[in-house]
Amino acid sequence: MARMLDLIRTAGVSQHQMMSAARGALRLPAEEMIEILVYIAEHNKIFGEQARLTLAGWDEASAKTMVANPNTPKEILDYWISPKNIRASLFVLLLENPSVQLTKLGEMAATSKGELIDLMIASPRLRNSKPLLNDLNGNHNLTGVQAARVQALIHGTDYVEPVRVDEPAPPEAVVAKVICVPTTLGLDTSLVRLVIDGSAVVCVEVGAATEVDTTHGNWASASAASAVAPALRAQTAIT
Repeated sequence: MARMLDLIRTAGVSQHQMMSAARGALRLPAEEMIEILVYIAEHNKIFGEQARLTLAGWDEASAKTMVANPNTPKEILDYWISPKNIRASLFVLLLENPSVQLTKLGEMAATSKGELIDLMIASPRLRNSKPLLNDLNGNHNLTGVQAARVQALIHGTDYVEPVRVDEPAPPEAVVAKVICVPTTLGLDTSLVRLVIDGSAVVCVEVGAATEVDTTHGNWASASAASAVAPALRAQTAIT
């Protein structure tokens, strides 16, 4: 009996079966099902998009088992090492799979960004490969820290994490409030009491921590009053 993949390659299945295959709904072992999905994703214009969606959502545990196995078909490994299909959780296993060609890893080392670069720097296989380190060193997407780490690996030296010196926080600014209260008797600085009758205005600059009882014209506390008394500025204007 012919394998389902062979039948699909020779257009020997119905459209209904093709749709089931693109959805991963055939009753087949996981490896054979993924091999079919990869073929459809790469070679079928009608059902390719559906196959790519199915592969993108494939069970992670099953996918990890497959990409870690050196005997997994090359087409499957090549599909998941491709930048457009890469998953970080699978990438760490693909890096160490000896069946993944160094040329493929070299392409990734030269063009990857961000997290994938960090995963490559941490890879034992890459650390022990001078050509791959050189490919990574030529990657223009490296951050300063990543470039320093790659250089350390190339020259066989230890990477020293830069010491971060935190600058002291600036002192909190005091926000002043200006409260204008009508008065004819001026400002009694001994009691810090404002007498209100509406015929004149006294403007008092008050520190942010000071509370004022504007209903009766009194400072909320004597301690608050004494704290701001030296900074009081009064300006009288006839209303």
